[in-house]
Amino acid sequence: MCEEAFDNPLLYTEGWGKKIGYCIAFSHDGAADVTRRYVRNPRTHGNPRTKCPEDVLLYILNDIRAKKRVGMGPTDLKRLEKEDREEAKELRANEIQSMIADGLIESKRSRRGEGEREKRPRQSGSSFMSQLVPPPRLLC
Repeated sequence: MCEEAFDNPLLYTEGWGKKIGYCIAFSHDGAADVTRRYVRNPRTHGNPRTKCPEDVLLYILNDIRAKKRVGMGPTDLKRLEKEDREEAKELRANEIQSMIADGLIESKRSRRGEGEREKRPRQSGSSFMSQLVPPPRLLC
């Protein structure tokens, strides 16, 4: 492995200073755009996403996912759909944290009054997709 790193997506952008526009993960049961996991700050580490419209990319990834899951039983489909939702939630959280760090939005903590009790976010484990898909190889 390169630099003996595993499951360290920020190595590419923050460690090596690479700029990434797209990072697509493939597994035996689908495909997903995981760019937000590898690019936490699009202003400094992102390349423009101009190869295709976002809605077209989403359509293609959903089509690949649907085709890979044809013939799966309802239990497997339900499990995979749950993992997809958890993955999307984790990626949205990454995006929100980046926007807070850039000062584009305000965190709940900073808006909260002094008398209110702080809620701690739940820690989510790594998703099934991230366990199946090895880190991408960058072709730079």
